[in-house]
Amino acid sequence: MDLGISGKWALVCGASKGLGLGCARALVQEGVNVLMVARGTEALQAAAAQLIDSFASQNGAIVQWLATDITTEAGRAAVLAQRAEFDIVVTNAGGPPTGDFRNFERDDWIRALDANMLTPIALIKATVDGMAAKGVTINNLLPCAFDTERLQSIFQGAAAKTAQPVDTVAAARCNTIPAKRFGSIDEFGAICAFLCSQQAGYMTGQNVLADGGAYPGTF
Repeated sequence: MDLGISGKWALVCGASKGLGLGCARALVQEGVNVLMVARGTEALQAAAAQLIDSFASQNGAIVQWLATDITTEAGRAAVLAQRAEFDIVVTNAGGPPTGDFRNFERDDWIRALDANMLTPIALIKATVDGMAAKGVTINNLLPCAFDTERLQSIFQGAAAKTAQPVDTVAAARCNTIPAKRFGSIDEFGAICAFLCSQQAGYMTGQNVLADGGAYPGTF
C-alpha cells in the first residue's frame, strides 16, 4: 500500500531508540525525509546511519539528525533553525523516571509536564500554521508495554525492589496482556506511519491505543 507520504518532511523526537526510532524507521521506509532529534549524540548518529544504510540509500529519502534537548526552549529553537516547516511532527519524549510518586518533588513533576505536555504544545504552535495550509490532523498514539530499553529498566527496578529475577518480573507483566507478548517498536512505527498517511486523512482527534488488549474497558 502506498501511504502517499513519500517526499514529505517529518520531525521525529526521541528518535535515537525505542518508540521514536520505530517511528523514524517506518517513515523513512515510506520515503519520508526525516529530521531525527534526541539528546544522546552517539546513539542518535548511529541510528541515523542505520536508517540511511538500510532504507534511505535505496529510496532517496533524506535523513538528518540533531542532538539536542527538545524539552527546552533552546533545543526547540535549534531544531526550528535547522528546518522550520514540516508536514509530519512526531512529539515523543522519554517517560518520567520510575519510582514511588511519594518521593517525587515538584521539579520532577515539572520536568514530566515539560517533556510530555508542554513540549508537544510548543512544537504544535511552531508548526501548525504551515501544516494547516496543507490540511492537518492531530492524533495521539498511546503505547502500553513495548519492548524498549525503558521497559527493561522498569523490570530491573522492580526486580531489585522485590528480590526477584528480571525474567520473572517480565513474565508476570507479560501475562497481564491478553496478547501474551510485548509490542515491538516496528509495530508502533507502522501505526504511526499509517496515522500520517493519506489513508488516515479522515481521522483526527483520536486516541489510538496500542496495548495488546491490556485495557480492561470496552471503550
